[in-house]
Amino acid sequence: MPIFATMCVGDEFISNYQNTANEISEQIPLHILTDKTESFPSAITHEYNKTFSYYDKLYFIFMLAEKFNERVIFVDVDWLENLNLNLKLDDTSVYTYKLFDLNSENILTKHFGDDEKMLQKKLPKLIESNNILDTYIAEAFISIPKLKNIEDYIWDLKLLESSIKDIYTTLNRNPRFSRYIKYGDGYGEGWALTTIVNKYNLSIKEIDWRKEKII
Repeated sequence: MPIFATMCVGDEFISNYQNTANEISEQIPLHILTDKTESFPSAITHEYNKTFSYYDKLYFIFMLAEKFNERVIFVDVDWLENLNLNLKLDDTSVYTYKLFDLNSENILTKHFGDDEKMLQKKLPKLIESNNILDTYIAEAFISIPKLKNIEDYIWDLKLLESSIKDIYTTLNRNPRFSRYIKYGDGYGEGWALTTIVNKYNLSIKEIDWRKEKII
């Protein structure tokens, strides 16, 4: 059985989503990274006691994959209510709800500028990869398979994190990134995930992650 996981940090998110998380935790074992473990009595909680960073979502995913040696399915807590708990996944692919083409204009790339073009070229070299980044993995829903040598993935993530944070910083805020102002720091984590998956030549597939709605 895959490991299901989410992250819920801060009073606002906990107030809005703790009931949903607890309800789902009664259906499946759900791992939650949170700063208020007492709010999730039905879940398997992991204490979080630092300033919120989007990168900690990725570290959490890799930690769970390493600890349990199983596929991990992570969904942002505000999407959790609609998660299909019976997804059919293969044994080797990374799954995302959307894979964006970096070489064409779309809902993601239309917001890109010179910074993103630089990251697209620079990031593989930082982790000694000769691969070219042609796609971008959206990470609100992400599932990774069983992996070997996960410590290498975590090492690469640490190398990438600081360089990406230099662009998406809370201190030197570009108006294009104003949607990130409200919560924590460590934006652009999809760049890191994409670069790592690309380096290790993992298959990437899109999937409809949502449960069917009863009309």
